[in-house]
Amino acid sequence: MNTGVVSISGFNFRALIAYCRFADSAGFKIHLWAKDEADPVFLSKYASWVYGTRDLATLNIEDLLIFIEKIKCEFGYEKILLLPISEYFNRFILENRQMLEACNAVVPLVSDSLYTAISDKYSFGRICGNYGLLVPKEVDFLEENLPFVAKPRSYSNLHKPVAGKPYLLKTKNDLKKFIADEFIDDFYFQEFITGNSFYLLFFLSRDGRCYRLSQKNLVQQSNGRSIIAAHTATLHQEKICDDYIGMLKNIGFYGLIMIELKKNNNLFYMIEANPRIWGPSQLVLNSGGEIIREFFMEYGISELSKYFRVLPVEDQYYYWSGGVIEDTINQSLSDFHGDGRTDFYNNYKKYLEADVFLQKDTVDLYMKQSKGMGF
Repeated sequence: MNTGVVSISGFNFRALIAYCRFADSAGFKIHLWAKDEADPVFLSKYASWVYGTRDLATLNIEDLLIFIEKIKCEFGYEKILLLPISEYFNRFILENRQMLEACNAVVPLVSDSLYTAISDKYSFGRICGNYGLLVPKEVDFLEENLPFVAKPRSYSNLHKPVAGKPYLLKTKNDLKKFIADEFIDDFYFQEFITGNSFYLLFFLSRDGRCYRLSQKNLVQQSNGRSIIAAHTATLHQEKICDDYIGMLKNIGFYGLIMIELKKNNNLFYMIEANPRIWGPSQLVLNSGGEIIREFFMEYGISELSKYFRVLPVEDQYYYWSGGVIEDTINQSLSDFHGDGRTDFYNNYKKYLEADVFLQKDTVDLYMKQSKGMGF
């Protein structure tokens, strides 16, 4: 089957660069639909992979269908695989799945209802609880319960769209600002779990095979935003990983997914799940790229197996210096998880060498980022 790959740019950009790097090494390209002329992709090697820019900040299904047909006609593809690059894009293509599939576009996602049940934090917590997997205890929105975490019940709600990121509420001022900025009824509240942070990383094929990796998160942007520094872990070799895989298979999930866990007193608590491509995907690529390779092969990009060599997964590093720069500009302090501060400082040179943008194909991005531009 002659299948091409299409992705939007402008969202989840660090992950997109990792997937472009994989495609480049494997001998194919990802046809990019850029956000606008200022899209950071134009500062990378992959500027030549841009075949159009969007006229509107929001996505329009008619425009996407036109872009897909353009790529099919120009390159002779029979099918187009849509890269599940961001929560916004995934919800958009699920909403328009019937129209997309009618023009031979492949939506590599489970049903809308299952996707929502996993991606929305509250419902996935309930699912995990039903399978005996630990989630943080719910608490009331009270000053005496500080610190605690506020999480949106769903990705979109009756009052306004939310980005899906939690609020870590530590002080009375945090509570006041939260009340001023948000609708309390759109959120639920959980105890704040301290300890080491991990990602379980999976690709589950439709025939039941599972490819796995794990990472330990050392440094994160303030208020639970993007991961700044991480390294490979061995959690995917432990029983807790098998428990999550069993649950995912039982509920009928397939595709890419990241599940965040916190380890406290030797217990693992589920924090959130993202059933899509995750930000620090460069770490998967550094570790041999098996999850990425199997995803593409599942959806018809079969010729890449002869291009890409699987490397050992041990002791690989991920670093995004731009996350520190953004926090500094915002006068915020980046957060260290568990023993992450010592780990990060002891291996600082290795993290610098692994900077996601300090590479030949993105050096211009790195320079602009160093001047305070975030990607």
